Amino acid sequence: MSQIQVPKGWELIKLDDICTQIYRYPTYYNIKYVEHGIPEIRGTLIKNGSLDSDLRNYRFITKESSKKFPRTIVQEGDIVMTVRGTMGKIGLVPKELAGANITANLMRIALDKDRCTPQFIKYFFLSPLFRNEIQKRSSNTTITTIQAPKLKSITVPLPSLLIQKKIVQKLDYILGQLEEKKKTIGKLYETNKNNLNYLLEHSDSILISKLIPVKDFEKNSTIIADILESKLQGLYYNRGYFDDGIPLLRITDMNNDGKINYDSAPKIHTTNNELRRFSLQKDDILVARTGGAGKAVIFDREDFPMLFAGYLIRFRIKKDTDPFFVLLCLRHSVNQSTLLKMIHGSSNKNINAENIKKLRIPSYKKELQQKIVNMYNQMNKEVLEIKQKLEIILIHHSKSFVHLHALEKSILDKAFSGNLN
Repeated sequence: MSQIQVPKGWELIKLDDICTQIYRYPTYYNIKYVEHGIPEIRGTLIKNGSLDSDLRNYRFITKESSKKFPRTIVQEGDIVMTVRGTMGKIGLVPKELAGANITANLMRIALDKDRCTPQFIKYFFLSPLFRNEIQKRSSNTTITTIQAPKLKSITVPLPSLLIQKKIVQKLDYILGQLEEKKKTIGKLYETNKNNLNYLLEHSDSILISKLIPVKDFEKNSTIIADILESKLQGLYYNRGYFDDGIPLLRITDMNNDGKINYDSAPKIHTTNNELRRFSLQKDDILVARTGGAGKAVIFDREDFPMLFAGYLIRFRIKKDTDPFFVLLCLRHSVNQSTLLKMIHGSSNKNINAENIKKLRIPSYKKELQQKIVNMYNQMNKEVLEIKQKLEIILIHHSKSFVHLHALEKSILDKAFSGNLN
């Protein structure tokens, strides 16, 4: 660091030479806490060169505890720094926290204000130049630390007090603008993230409820049992998985959108009898009876051998009813609420085939059922496009944060090499 280039009139000076005290009190303990008293500054209260201004987030100690550790009492313009674990977080002490105490994991850095301005040193401590130096000097133990003598030896590029103040003024303005941009992007990120989470959690049930009104489950409806061709509980299998064989559908291979994740299903070796009995046919509906009880999917592939596991129930629907429509009805909030009431078992929530057979679906003609399914597919496609756009927007927000952070580092680098225009 001593080889860095600085403008004419600047000094390269040890941090120790511009401080009146650099001190950590590692035996700060047996503290008595009270509801109202002297604020105690902890590392969690430090962010971006500042200390939390909300006193509700502070713990308070008695005056007697404070007086026991006088060298941990900070004054306005001091800088406190974390020296263990998350090392190097720094905060400038404001007037409101003068007289507060710091904990054992913080170091107090009291500056000689005749030689340097606290704001200038704060920005230096936030610069990549300083960050690199404390990393070089930190211990390589399990918990990263830096000792006071090593911190004192760091070289500071120091101009006159007048130039320090001008640099601080520029940095206050430029970095303040960047911080405002970060806040704006942060709000946009949270808004879009909340929108995405809402879509992920609620869009499907909203679409289904919009297409199939709740009132149609109450009148002119039928029960699942009346449209059922057959039902079967799945294969109980415990002979291990293999690189080859027949895929076995499990609850964990069932997505919340009614689709099957075929790629995640493991392969098993099975007997001919098991293959005949538990093979799925296109348009079979599978419902989880435990561990996610009520989750339903449809098997939508032809000429694709697949068996289904024991915690699933397979329902095969009569030809005069559209199976995809039945799936939408099973996933409708009306039937999901009904299933929730039917679930039994305290730790392992279960339902059975008889529970599911009692669920109701509207008695629409097959043509209307298919129209509703097609409308759902089209609307769901549009929702998926919105989700993808929101995901792209979130990626752009994240890249903007990275760019602004890099710009901030570049500005601080320029400031402490005398190149800030």
